[in-house]
Amino acid sequence: MLKPSGLLFAMHPTEARITITATAAAPLKVCELGTTFSKHWSGGCRRLGQEPLTLPTSGGAVHIGFRVAPWSAHLTRVARLSVRWHCVDHYFVLRRGTNQVRTTSPIFDC
Repeated sequence: MLKPSGLLFAMHPTEARITITATAAAPLKVCELGTTFSKHWSGGCRRLGQEPLTLPTSGGAVHIGFRVAPWSAHLTRVARLSVRWHCVDHYFVLRRGTNQVRTTSPIFDC
């Protein structure tokens, strides 16, 4: 069950775009968090439904952050959440907050 506080992700991707997929009982939102995707995305949230969501490029020069949370302010059952990116380095942070998440380790391709 994903709580309204969501999950926070931080990483250092290349200029390649990040793709997020989810299998969830209701739509989710992906919101830019505390960093920049350069001029390609400046604030706001994007809807993540049944189709994969491709985020704008960050240009590859900066660490970025985003939050995945329920679209509504209600608990949402999430069976699977996947984040794919091509990395510049091994910088990766997942902050679960009070959400229960299976222990996972990223697979780096940099």
